[in-house]
Amino acid sequence: MSDISHYLEDFGLCYGIDELEQVRKAFLADMEKGLNRLYEGLPMLPSYFPILSFPEEDSDVIVVDIGGSRLRVFLLRLKKNGQTENLYSHEEPVPGRNHSITADEFFQIIAETILPVAESSNRIGICFSFSSRMRPDHDSVVEGLEKELVVDGIEGAVIGERICRALSTAGVRTKHNVVVLNDTTAALLGAAAGCNKRAYSAWLGIVLGTGFNCCYLERNCTILKDRNLRNRSGSSIINIEAGEFSHVNQTRADRMMSKLTNEPKRAIVEKMIAGGYQGKLLECLVRCALEDGFFSRGFSERFRDKQHDVTASDLSVFLKTGGKEGFLYELSLCDGAVTKDTHMLFTLAERLIDRAAALTAAIVTAVLCHVQSGMDPLHPAFIAIEGSAYGKNQIFQSKIHEYLLEYTEKNHGFYTRVFLGRNVNRIGSAIASFVKQP
Repeated sequence: MSDISHYLEDFGLCYGIDELEQVRKAFLADMEKGLNRLYEGLPMLPSYFPILSFPEEDSDVIVVDIGGSRLRVFLLRLKKNGQTENLYSHEEPVPGRNHSITADEFFQIIAETILPVAESSNRIGICFSFSSRMRPDHDSVVEGLEKELVVDGIEGAVIGERICRALSTAGVRTKHNVVVLNDTTAALLGAAAGCNKRAYSAWLGIVLGTGFNCCYLERNCTILKDRNLRNRSGSSIINIEAGEFSHVNQTRADRMMSKLTNEPKRAIVEKMIAGGYQGKLLECLVRCALEDGFFSRGFSERFRDKQHDVTASDLSVFLKTGGKEGFLYELSLCDGAVTKDTHMLFTLAERLIDRAAALTAAIVTAVLCHVQSGMDPLHPAFIAIEGSAYGKNQIFQSKIHEYLLEYTEKNHGFYTRVFLGRNVNRIGSAIASFVKQP
């Protein structure tokens, strides 16, 4: 497979130390611009949440998880011993994913999903997985939608306020204490809530699901652009909106895939990492390889006539089984036999995930370079990673851990401890509701 390997190196898909350093330095520069000035660099949005712990008494909280592809509602019981109990759950496709709707329709649908538990608690924690600006009152303003949702007129909407209004219109009488936070902040809060706060020197949260984002704990005095925080003691979680990072070299396949999305010039690095784009990206990479003379005519015809689009799940199965099972494996067979096409397709899929892991590690390293913490192996950086693209792809997990060891630790001296978050964003959203007292 040396020919395809050399091709991918020339194509720009392979990341070595030079490429990692280029990304790290550019990301770090954009972080520091975003902390100091409005409308420059990365968004660097203050969450106004510190790291929190479980409440002192058992409490029930309504949790609304507005995810990249699914809308989920829970009634969650937080127990003072750090345990949780799920009392109710409901799940459906997130509104606006399969067809365009208005903002009023969007919030009405969400309110309707809350109705069965609306009178069960006066606390609502809302986890919003799209670009939003969190406010000092712990509500959030929609900045924009990614992940291919189309909701007309939603930019500028105040999320908690609009949901409360829709609940009131539906006849709900309870006055709710509502907080809204993005999914990355919620994941970090949920994962960190039960931890020994003295054991770690830095706190990071990463979402690797349909989309990609990163947050971290920042000292308030360094958030110069925010007058509410810069003169206040303590720390606040910063939502980097890392997926918006654009100073990264795109391949021909990246540019081809971006043209297929609603906003080709936005969320450049997210489209190179996130699960919501991995299948499309592999398809574009295969098309480029076909144009450049790789793969057989038979594979070209099977690829053209395939029954469904490639998904992140297809990549996960193909990689996990060493290229011996799943939709991609079957697509590569000729008369039921493994061919050179199978091996080439596996190499393309593996390198695509390898690059996503490398980019993730470069971004983590940039954050740790900024906070200058995690250099003591006895007090490493805490990293909570939540999301299906990470949780369901063991190869992706192992590659991220490998880059954190070989690049982040051995090249830059930062020690990390990674926690796979399971349901942590719903726990974090519930815990966040205790910042505001009813």
